[in-house]
Amino acid sequence: MICVDNSEWMRNGDFVPTRMQCQQDAANLILQCKLRANPENAVGLLSMANHVQVLSTMTQESGRLFMKLHQLEPQASCFTVSLSFSVFSAADRLILTALGVLQL
Repeated sequence: MICVDNSEWMRNGDFVPTRMQCQQDAANLILQCKLRANPENAVGLLSMANHVQVLSTMTQESGRLFMKLHQLEPQASCFTVSLSFSVFSAADRLILTALGVLQL
């Protein structure tokens, strides 16, 4: 699960490229590496701004993840709630994997 910070602080364009663009490039690089490393790997996206929003559940579709990643807009922030939500999302995935249940 990749947690993307799309809070107001990411709006700052003090340098080119902006912080948001750098974060999107880094997240794209990570998800591509993860998906290529093993055919069974899956990646999900979670935004961590005003309200916690699962942008994409765990999937292997890089095009879908790329599209969702670049549709993000900066919003107000609620960091602690987002972080706890991401832990619960990842824990659910780990339990399903440990039980041998295939999640599509």
